[in-house]
Amino acid sequence: MIGHNSPTRTAPLIRVTTLDKVALSQSGRDIAVRNRKSRAVLAYLALSPHGFETRERICGLLWSESDEARARASLRQTVVDLKTCLAEVEGVFLGDRLNVTLKQSLVTVDVSEIRHDLKAGRIPPVLLERQRVAESFLNGLDDIDPSFRNWVLVQRQCLQDEFISCLEAMAKAAADWPALKRAGQALLNLDPTNEIGCRAVMEASARMGDQATALRAYKGLWDLLETEFDSEPSAATQALVSDIKLGTIGATDRGAVTAIAAEAFGSQAQRLQEPAAGVLLFVREFELVSGSVRARNAVQIFRSELVASLVRFRDWAVMEWEGHPPRFTENAYCIEATGFIDGPTLRLSMTLKQLASGRYIWSEQFVIENSQWYQTQQRLIRRIAVALGVSMSSERLVQIASIPDLSLEQFDRWLRAQELIFQWRPESEERAEALFRSIIAESPRFAAAYAGLAGIINSRHLIFPGIGRRRERHAEALTFAKQATQIDPIDSRSQLHLAWSYAMNGIPQQAAISFLLACELNGNDPWTLVSASLGLAYCDDRENARRIATLALQTGLGVSRLQWSYQAGVRFLLGDYAGCVEAAERAADSVSYIGGWKAAALALLGNEKAAHEEADRFLAQLKTTWFGNESPEPGNVGTWLMDSFPIYSPDALEALRQGLAGAGIVVSHMPLPEPVLSAAPNGVVRNA
Repeated sequence: MIGHNSPTRTAPLIRVTTLDKVALSQSGRDIAVRNRKSRAVLAYLALSPHGFETRERICGLLWSESDEARARASLRQTVVDLKTCLAEVEGVFLGDRLNVTLKQSLVTVDVSEIRHDLKAGRIPPVLLERQRVAESFLNGLDDIDPSFRNWVLVQRQCLQDEFISCLEAMAKAAADWPALKRAGQALLNLDPTNEIGCRAVMEASARMGDQATALRAYKGLWDLLETEFDSEPSAATQALVSDIKLGTIGATDRGAVTAIAAEAFGSQAQRLQEPAAGVLLFVREFELVSGSVRARNAVQIFRSELVASLVRFRDWAVMEWEGHPPRFTENAYCIEATGFIDGPTLRLSMTLKQLASGRYIWSEQFVIENSQWYQTQQRLIRRIAVALGVSMSSERLVQIASIPDLSLEQFDRWLRAQELIFQWRPESEERAEALFRSIIAESPRFAAAYAGLAGIINSRHLIFPGIGRRRERHAEALTFAKQATQIDPIDSRSQLHLAWSYAMNGIPQQAAISFLLACELNGNDPWTLVSASLGLAYCDDRENARRIATLALQTGLGVSRLQWSYQAGVRFLLGDYAGCVEAAERAADSVSYIGGWKAAALALLGNEKAAHEEADRFLAQLKTTWFGNESPEPGNVGTWLMDSFPIYSPDALEALRQGLAGAGIVVSHMPLPEPVLSAAPNGVVRNA
């Protein structure tokens, strides 16, 4: 969300400071804004892409635990407060019945200036003078509301990632040793475990004749990794310190520094780890040579969890393997694994292959026990990163592939719950839910269990056709999803679960916020993008739904059938019925309800014959997978479909009803549409 705006300097500028405390000033004079939520609104608008936001969305962001009337009243008072504070600059802040606006051409923001400098190849002094700058963003405002806390923490992570990405690029492009050292020091200030930064400081210092600083930087990294992360520097960093100690890398004649620097940066690919742009990781199904059904399930669950961790890194896009990609590029790689049982342990032999050449660039064998499940994932991700030449901060790795505090017995229950979900039977899902609940009762900080529960509840009516939505269950799912994001707010999966929980509870403004946060956290992951785009379409955020759905198709090689099913829903809700039919055909029968979208779209296109044929095929298929108490007659199927989707727009809901009717699926009775659900932002849902 955070963007740089180039103000038009035709009027006195308001300066907004967002690092440490939020403050306003004009021409060096402080502007007092005492109310913390007023400062939060101002910072949010100053950093938004367009400088305006709907009142509904701001209410959901800053008063998520208040009822609608109280939230709107509080926002009205906040708008009055800001208008008073900013009255001296005409037109800088506006509030009408629907939106609040900050005129960004009259505002400068410290964070935007940092981003502008970095993109221009300059390192701002603040990054050289202070440590962990990104973590100070909106300091003191992250406790004013749970939803705003989520937003703040996501923005901090996005700033950290962007600053580091720019500085790493500057280190690799540095024209001389002092420039390399400055870039390295700024990287270490942001993340003391960043090894590109450490190597930059080490090499630049040694080249400039300051071996003591080079060795001190290495010792600082070694001590930190050993103490905090129980690990050690990478082989590349250890090789560099060895060269420095042996004198292989030493002081350089200043007259030749630029030429030698260019040569060094061109040849030290291993040390500076220049990653290939747009890396795509395909993960094939893991194979088990022999073993029980439970062992096979464990292998697949390990694969699923590995993928879930891999997708959280921006350094690559993770794709499902569906036979083979439509085309190969140099940056496409494939992860394969074969497992076998060795007594009480599972051994996995893993390889990483470049698809274009067929060359294996890494292989290793891992021994997996329940007590070492997540430690093995961390090792594996680090090995993959090294093989691909991607810088992997130990701090970031531990943050993402964290190790939950579970006993072996609790972990075994978690594995069994995952196995039961894969059976796709209502009774198995109920047993999985009971296991998740028991784990939560004993280990309340295990975010994956909360997310798993929210996912079970929110998807049950779609996985088992005919089973209707229960509003009280969706309210419970929202509680679980909130807890998951409270524990791990920068996990895009947790944000997606929260977004879908809000949507299923008829709270579209807060759902949209979380869908967008998930995309900010993981804009390289096609699944995150396509899931969020459909959710945003349900929330009637048409502009973002269209934009993100398009991005999901542009991420790399291929689109899975499941992703096409989501694209079909997006296109229908946006009124692109021909596009819906095309996407539904690509989706085949990847989800139970896709025939309903396609039949309705064909009817709205005026192709009545094809619509009825598709509806007949859809109804016949549902007869074999129907779990409802009522028979799968057209009227009951139509009611189930209309009730299944959290569609906020009455027009879109009516279009679906008319389309289904045109295909011969006449809805027996209309379910209560989402807009007339009375849903307090705190997740308490009741029929109006």
